[in-house]
Amino acid sequence: MREDRLASSTLARGGIAWCARAAVASGRHAALRVEGLEPTESALEEMHLYESGGLPHLVCHTASAIAEAVGSVAVLTVRADLDPRRSAGRSAAEVVLSGRLRHAPHPQPRSAGEVMLTLRLEEVCIELSGGPLPAVQACIDPAGYLNAAVDTFQHHSLLLAGHLNHDHAAELRDGAARLAGIPVGEVVSASVGEVTRTSATLCWIDSSGAHRRNLIFRRTADDGAALDHLLREQIFGA
Repeated sequence: MREDRLASSTLARGGIAWCARAAVASGRHAALRVEGLEPTESALEEMHLYESGGLPHLVCHTASAIAEAVGSVAVLTVRADLDPRRSAGRSAAEVVLSGRLRHAPHPQPRSAGEVMLTLRLEEVCIELSGGPLPAVQACIDPAGYLNAAVDTFQHHSLLLAGHLNHDHAAELRDGAARLAGIPVGEVVSASVGEVTRTSATLCWIDSSGAHRRNLIFRRTADDGAALDHLLREQIFGA
C-alpha cells in the first residue's frame, strides 16, 4: 500500500490512524500468518483477539504452534465495519499489522494453559472502502497509530462478551452454578449481558427459572486486558 494514494482523500493523517485503531478494536474477522507456520496452524478460531494500548493481544493455548513461535515475524489482518461519519464516507476497513510475536509485557493473570502474546509493531497499513467514494490505501507510522485517540473500551467489552457467550458456554454454566450455589447440572444456559468498566451482568436459566446477577468488579477496568481479567475473576473465580 502506498501513502501517496491518500492524496485524493479528505481524511487527515490523524483520521486514518483513528480508523485503523478503531477497526482493530472492533474487528470481528481476523487472520494471522506466522513465518514458518502453515495457515491452518495460525488460524484464530482457538484464540481471543483484542486491542490494549494500541497493540493487538492474542490469547492462545500454551501448547499451540503460535505460542511456540514467539520471536517469529507475523502478519495480522483485521476486517471491520466503521462509522462512515468518522471515515470520510467509507464504511469498511482492512488493517494489516506486521511485526514480531512477543509475550505481552504486562499480561493479566490467565487461566491455566493460556498465554498472552502481542506484536512488536513494524508496519501498519489500512484500506478503507465501501460507500460511493474510491477506496483509500495508506501506511501509517506505528507511533502515529499507537497515539491515535480512540476509546476502545466499548468495542472490547462487546467483543469479550460475545467471545465468552460463543466459545465458553460450558464455563459460563459452571460459573453460574458456582455463584448460585447449585449443581452445574441444574443450569440449562448462561450468558454475559451488559459489561461496563465496573461491573457485568450474568444471566442464566436453571431448574427454578431465569436469573440475573450484577457482578461488581473489585476495581475499575482501565483497559481491555484488565476487563478480561476482572470479568473472568468474577465469573470463574480465577
